[in-house]
Amino acid sequence: MVILLIHSHHDIENSLKIYTYILICYLLGLYVMRLFGKKFECDQCAMKFSKDEELIDHARNVHHHHVTKCNDCGKEFIHEDDRLHHSRKEHEKKMERRRQKS
Repeated sequence: MVILLIHSHHDIENSLKIYTYILICYLLGLYVMRLFGKKFECDQCAMKFSKDEELIDHARNVHHHHVTKCNDCGKEFIHEDDRLHHSRKEHEKKMERRRQKS
């Protein structure tokens, strides 16, 4: 909490500027958190997390959910569909090389 001592009209103007600045910063912070904040939501209890690793840890530790790993890079996923999408998108060149060899 900000407490300002007011001694004159000039102090009131400065105080209003400071309070306005603090309010704008607070509201901007809320907007940024909503826009860029917690994007990963647990499909079992609706908790939200800002990083996918946090969601995976939550699913593993709270819901004892099985976690699957990418065979190529070891990245972890809660859903097999997400792992397959990741593999197709991120490791497609490697898969094409394998197809060409066989």
